[in-house]
Amino acid sequence: MKKIVRGLFLLVIVLSSVFLFLQHHSNHTALFGDVTSRSIMLTELATGEQIAEKKAHKKIPIASLTKMMTALCVIESAADLSDTVEINEESLNRLNAQGMAISGFAPNVPVTIRDLLYGMMLPSGADAAEALAEYVSGGTENFVGMMNEKASELGLKDTHFSNVVGYDERENYSTAADLSILLSAALTNQLFKEIFTTQQFVSQPTTNYPQGVFLESTLLKTGESLSFGNGTILGGKTGYTDKAGLCLASLAEINGQLYLLVNCHADGEPTSDPLHIMEAKKIYQRLATELAE
Repeated sequence: MKKIVRGLFLLVIVLSSVFLFLQHHSNHTALFGDVTSRSIMLTELATGEQIAEKKAHKKIPIASLTKMMTALCVIESAADLSDTVEINEESLNRLNAQGMAISGFAPNVPVTIRDLLYGMMLPSGADAAEALAEYVSGGTENFVGMMNEKASELGLKDTHFSNVVGYDERENYSTAADLSILLSAALTNQLFKEIFTTQQFVSQPTTNYPQGVFLESTLLKTGESLSFGNGTILGGKTGYTDKAGLCLASLAEINGQLYLLVNCHADGEPTSDPLHIMEAKKIYQRLATELAE
């Protein structure tokens, strides 16, 4: 009799575990159904709870989401954000020829480190990223070493950097899960959070632009609203390359709570519908609906 009772007890435990697994899988499907993003991680910022994921531990190219680590390393290393550095004209011409996003600052003109950080994160300026790496460590190679050290410090086991911009290179990769950890850590830095959640910014006056340089987040340039039913996307970093697809790391508020979403490799390209942003809104809205039930 005792064996029968024990067997029934174990059966109940097994069935309960299966039910919880299926329930979690059902929620996963409900949140991510009909989205094209191939790698996704959704977490609650305050607790770090992983709400749902989709191939979040698969190593993938991450395009300009790389610049989140570039920004964090600059902020933590720069002694004085009011120091100035010039964008190299040769580098700027090379980046333009490659079709890379640029900040809008003129070459050979002193620009503050703070302004270059905004120029790197809002319009995703590759020129600003390279200039900042040069300022901090004398070159991109040394700076990439700092980025990988920081990745190790944060426990990003499936992440490696080989450049500061996000070029499609074999050794520049991460996962949606690791990027979520990186963003969560970076948001504890007040300046990073300020930049990450800024949508428009005007730099200090320069000799070429006495009124300052107007910088706008790539989130806004798509024309897609950042609001959804019960919340809004507060900020984010976009990215795109042929191999990475459309990528987005974002912070949203839903009923007073903050959530992080990393969704990578959405279909499309910069000139098509901004599916990375549209799908992020869809996932956040579904989460809001689920939380309200």
